[in-house]
Amino acid sequence: FRFVYWIMTAVSLPFYIPGVLGLMLIGIWLGRNGVLAEPDRRAETLRSMSLIGLAGLILNSLPVIAASTGSVFEPNYIVDFGLSAPLAVGYIALITWLTTKKWLRPLNWMLGRIGRFALSNYLLQSVICTSFFYSWGGGYFEKLAFFEVLLVVPAVWLANVFFTLVWGLKFIMGPVEWLWRRISTGQPLAITHAAISEVNSVSPPRRL
Repeated sequence: FRFVYWIMTAVSLPFYIPGVLGLMLIGIWLGRNGVLAEPDRRAETLRSMSLIGLAGLILNSLPVIAASTGSVFEPNYIVDFGLSAPLAVGYIALITWLTTKKWLRPLNWMLGRIGRFALSNYLLQSVICTSFFYSWGGGYFEKLAFFEVLLVVPAVWLANVFFTLVWGLKFIMGPVEWLWRRISTGQPLAITHAAISEVNSVSPPRRL
């Protein structure tokens, strides 16, 4: 069964590539135009993104409502139909706007810390979710209702926060980030805060 699933995934992969590339291009555009770095100066863009997100919310709500009434339509299909893209734009606008609020600075700091270990946290999410849903772990795949699956999200994020705080006490980067840089550079690479401080203390001053 797993082999058949892999074959089906490989066959359907070309149909997902345009959507993934589209989201990547949106992210690149937002980054290069300063929307994420300077949201206060891009208020008009954020308002437009909010309207797109609102339209996406309405479109995504329709199949979910249909599924809750006993329809054969599965909420998972909203991703296949590409309806997740406008909703993602709205989420980006909302989160970007929230980063400008002073009362959310602790949350912004925490998200920034998680972002420093982005690849490690991403793979940690994969380990947690596969362990929970796959047959060799908890085996909860297709055993939870749609809204019950939503409860898994905050639990996974709490695991990310815990890992980030504990690991970050001693290490300057995530384990996977360190391994990636170690392989790509082929050079010894300090990973602990103490080692970084020691290297900086003995390094000769740079000439201007």
